[in-house]
Amino acid sequence: MAPGKKECFETTGAIGEACPWLETCDIGLVCVPQSNNHYYCAAPGAQGVPCEDDGYCDTGFHCKGEDWEPGSCEPLLGMGAECGVYSDECGAGLTCLANGLYTSTGECGPPGGFGAVCVRDSDCKAGLECKNEACGFSHG
Repeated sequence: MAPGKKECFETTGAIGEACPWLETCDIGLVCVPQSNNHYYCAAPGAQGVPCEDDGYCDTGFHCKGEDWEPGSCEPLLGMGAECGVYSDECGAGLTCLANGLYTSTGECGPPGGFGAVCVRDSDCKAGLECKNEACGFSHG
């Protein structure tokens, strides 16, 4: 295996070179969409760089897109920012807390303690899980 390459792939994959999938780029680079299903190797993206998921974006950014279409790298959201409940767009130590039990939007905030309203386990502090829309202790 060539130095600096991921296991099982022998292609070059330097910045700007064409790539058919993520693993064909040099370590530390990602294979990003350009147009018409063409991809190229690039450094993980900062704001505005095309992406298909968060792995295409640099630390502090997430991939924001709509309905399975390629998106763009955008900064993670801060405390109190509006977010999508099932997204990972809130910054470190924050989660998207639902504005109600059956909504798809919420606000970025810290995970809740015992009894807090939740939609998913990440809405609860470490050691708790979301059961019946409330943070509680796991049994097992």
